[in-house]
Amino acid sequence: MPRSLIFTAKDTEPKYIDDTNFEELQAILRLIFCSKEQPEGAQTYNPGNARAKEIADKLMKGRQRVAELKGGESISIFS
Repeated sequence: MPRSLIFTAKDTEPKYIDDTNFEELQAILRLIFCSKEQPEGAQTYNPGNARAKEIADKLMKGRQRVAELKGGESISIFS
């Protein structure tokens, strides 16, 4: 469908995802994938050693640069 998804299974009634229940689907997927809404670049790392910390620092610096270029906007992957 142009503005919805239809899920069907044998011997069951079809299920629809559309504007009326999309927010609920987003919440369920966030629970499944342990995703929290955070500003871009807010992800934290727990490095195991000094080299891992260097790599994590480089990743964070790169994400900060990208966020500055984008103007700090954050977009959900479920949108």
